[in-house]
Amino acid sequence: MKVQMLVSTMKTKSINDLELPKKNVKDAVIVNQFMPKEKIDKQGNYIMYSYNEKGVSKSRNRLLEHATGDIEVITDDDITFFDDAIKNIEKAYEDDPSADIIIFNLKRGNQILGSNKSFKYKKLALMSVCSCQITFRRKSIEDINLRFDEHFGIKAPFVCGEENIFLSDAYNKGLKIKHVPIVVNSHPEEETTGEIWNEIGVVSRGALMYRLFPHTYFMYLWYFVITKHKYYKKNFTVRQFIKLFNRGEREYKALIKSEKR
Repeated sequence: MKVQMLVSTMKTKSINDLELPKKNVKDAVIVNQFMPKEKIDKQGNYIMYSYNEKGVSKSRNRLLEHATGDIEVITDDDITFFDDAIKNIEKAYEDDPSADIIIFNLKRGNQILGSNKSFKYKKLALMSVCSCQITFRRKSIEDINLRFDEHFGIKAPFVCGEENIFLSDAYNKGLKIKHVPIVVNSHPEEETTGEIWNEIGVVSRGALMYRLFPHTYFMYLWYFVITKHKYYKKNFTVRQFIKLFNRGEREYKALIKSEKR
């Protein structure tokens, strides 16, 4: 079983600059964005594709195009894997041949992201997963032609939620998604919590909720209004928040409509 890392990076001059051996990344496909021209670099078990484009979802989709492993691990250039990570990932898939996607725990600073229990995911629980917790059987993804939605994610029209959409689409298409409570990698402590409650963040959340739950969108609007008030109240009144959230829904629908013309 070949476990391969899918690494997103940008403005990287050479594979050596990524210091992948120090991060316990032994086999990797790398997509390098914001480069002046397209090129391919190879070094041992590493291959890097450079593109003159931007967007985390575009990067992830390029990685899916070039992936060659049996099990693929989504990661970024600042993620470090623990010494036993590959062994633990292999064992998890060997122990459950029916699992198409396995979500592991991630250490971020002093915090552990993820549950301490094993379980099969329901759709709503997928909202709490971040991209660098995701591993999957490549064949399972290829069989249903699953891709990241390039309308979402950093440097896209809507700046968040690309991993949640990817997992939700997988769930809707019948893939089995499981959580295994093992920490396999770590991320440096961030200055922000990952929660963006500025204008573009709220608009993006409105678009995301409509993309994920078009028939129950207004239920999730009010869920956010009530449960996230302590976060957004510094910047917006309830009325302003609702207006921005609904703007995201309208902008997403208008974008999709314009693309179909």
